Amino acid sequence: MEKITKIQAIKKIILNNGGIADWSTIYTQIENYYPRAKISADWKEGLRGVLYRDKEIVKYSTGVFGLKNKQTWIIPCNIKKYDIEAAFCDNHTIDWTQNKSLLNLSIGDIIYIYVGGQIRNIPYKCEALEVNVKNQIDDTQFMLDRNFFEGDKNYFRIKLIKKMNTPDLSFEKLKANGLNGNCQGPQTIKNNLLKYIEEKAEICDEQLLLTNNEKHELCKISEEELEYYCNMSDLKSGYKETESLSRIRLVDKRIVEKLKNLYKGQCQLCGACVGLEFGENIVEAHHLEYFSISQNNDSSNIIIVCPNCHRIIHKCNFKFDREQMLFCNKTGQEIKITNPGHLKK
Repeated sequence: MEKITKIQAIKKIILNNGGIADWSTIYTQIENYYPRAKISADWKEGLRGVLYRDKEIVKYSTGVFGLKNKQTWIIPCNIKKYDIEAAFCDNHTIDWTQNKSLLNLSIGDIIYIYVGGQIRNIPYKCEALEVNVKNQIDDTQFMLDRNFFEGDKNYFRIKLIKKMNTPDLSFEKLKANGLNGNCQGPQTIKNNLLKYIEEKAEICDEQLLLTNNEKHELCKISEEELEYYCNMSDLKSGYKETESLSRIRLVDKRIVEKLKNLYKGQCQLCGACVGLEFGENIVEAHHLEYFSISQNNDSSNIIIVCPNCHRIIHKCNFKFDREQMLFCNKTGQEIKITNPGHLKK
């Protein structure tokens, strides 16, 4: 079990009970998070003491508590000093320097990480898991400028929620919607800018970021088998889904459903609407650049095809030529895309 403090345990209870908890709930559940909570005879007084001293906990009524309204932040990342992409590939949870401008950061706060330089965009949405972390995750291999990280520093722990890639979260768009300054330091976001970022983050395609262990796990699965499970609406009885494959299917479903609705069940290759006469649209998603190699789950790497065309692509080893917008195999046979739609340049 992860070691946390008594007050962190109380906050977890509040969060896991819909953001509000009374003394009875706290007393009952505290040992689930802090096993040593009831060792002393005056354990209840101890819980009351740490709760009343914490500034993040508010009292709604007699014996009923909640957490202060959560904040949303933009925090810049200098990729010349820290390789954040590689860090997230190693572990979806990382520690971040908690400087003076982040003293008000709380557990549960949402953090959008802005990457400057040539990227000038927000690629990551995260959540704060812990503040004032004592046992820091060893990520020295991702520190590109060791001198920058020297000295005593405080840290908070964040977990990646979503990786994104959309021009709607570029610096220019953020600035036009109320961003202050050049995003050179942490800042809370509110009002129009908060609404804009949340809307764009919600509707944009999620870029699946697998850890290195998950990538190794997927290498054991063929591309055809991988796409088969991604396209299934339900898993076969008895099939145990790995965590990485489960996340792929979750993300794939969101993107694929948008594309299926866009083409109304019509194959982008042959134009057929399989099952239409029976009131069903039977189409599938195919990754143009094999996902097992690229881990690219963006809509620009997905085409909607009927089951027949999908089987032919795999069984006859057709590869996609994006320049010509067609599939071809080693014998020179070609399958043209009749409706390029979202794939147009």
